[in-house]
Amino acid sequence: MLASGMPPEAACPAPLLAEAVFADMPDGVKFRSFAVPAQPIQRRERLGRSAIGIDACVARPVSHKERRENPKAQASLDKEWKKLRDINCWEEGKVKEWRDVAAQARNKGTQCHVGRIFAICVEKNAELPESDPSRKFKGRVVFQGNNVRDHNWEVALFQELGSCPATLEAAKVADLSGLVPGHKVEQADAEQAYTQSLLGGTPTWVRLPVDQWLDSWFTKHDPKTPKEFWPVEWRKYHDPVCPLRLALYGHPDSGGYWEQHCERHLKSIGFVPVPEWPSCFWHEEHKCLLVVYVDDFKLSGPAKALPKLWAKIRSGLKIGETTPMGLYLGCYHDMFERVNPRTGAKVRVLEYNMESFLRQCVERYKTLSGVTKLKYAATPFFDDRGILSEQRKEARAKDVSSVPAPLGVSPGGGRGRCRV
Repeated sequence: MLASGMPPEAACPAPLLAEAVFADMPDGVKFRSFAVPAQPIQRRERLGRSAIGIDACVARPVSHKERRENPKAQASLDKEWKKLRDINCWEEGKVKEWRDVAAQARNKGTQCHVGRIFAICVEKNAELPESDPSRKFKGRVVFQGNNVRDHNWEVALFQELGSCPATLEAAKVADLSGLVPGHKVEQADAEQAYTQSLLGGTPTWVRLPVDQWLDSWFTKHDPKTPKEFWPVEWRKYHDPVCPLRLALYGHPDSGGYWEQHCERHLKSIGFVPVPEWPSCFWHEEHKCLLVVYVDDFKLSGPAKALPKLWAKIRSGLKIGETTPMGLYLGCYHDMFERVNPRTGAKVRVLEYNMESFLRQCVERYKTLSGVTKLKYAATPFFDDRGILSEQRKEARAKDVSSVPAPLGVSPGGGRGRCRV
């Protein structure tokens, strides 16, 4: 963070760096360093547990009752079940009783695991307005990885492959590269990323929820009643299980198998892993940087090279539609041009916009506290090198949202900017 007018004793020992960066600053504007005030010795009291029980959620959980009553929520789950069945994620044609599978493993001296599959539903980007297309229900069918047993009904042991997704710092390096003249940043999502790879290791069998049992697993049928309410006497199986073929979400080793599968293909098309930067790859021929965050792909480099590399990536991975930089990991990335007020030159600007989320937080606070009107509060940072001070004062009197934001500062709209 840049700091202006700070006492020497609070400054970091970086005078040479500061002089190099700000050598061309206007007269009367001085910066001592990139200093940050020292933390107070006295610490605040540790916060107690929230009455709600959840401090933060990436997406809003949808209850079973809401799933049944909301057609969009139920449709998202039906779509997910169909997708997994279409790719034969588990082999329903090889259904067996678990007691038979376990007995066979003990007799042969081999290993096998068993776990449960269940469905969850969330509303993604619930902080956005209902009219926003990015706000939608997402159904997911997952493996319950925290409760897996072996053929002796003991806790299952795994390879602990683990996975190392890219960091936010790496994603912002890609953003910076995309601001260079002649460069672009594009993004795309891998379709059902984990299930693009086979599940290795100990053979794993899965139990399906009763409402997803095949009709052939029953002796009688009642189309008017959900399967979970059919009489137990109608069931052909007591504890049916199916072999799990693909690396389904939730399995402790699924992330590792997907990462290996993805990296293997990227290396085959010319990408080289960046040392010490997990899930980041450099393509020397096309001078492009690829950042992979689980199933989110961000590719940055010369604009003419991007289509060629996306085509190569798709040759071995199922990747969705390529789009310009937009909503990435819950944050809007708005790229535009503006005029530098000091030099008059046009510069490309990337704005990290969390305004919708911040507005929802404020509205939530007003609802809980009963407050209807909030006082104006200045951004707790210095003005941008003193240049935009007058503009900010004029805009402040009219509309807080129109106040120009200084470099690296997040004013009332929840924004931060990166300029090249």
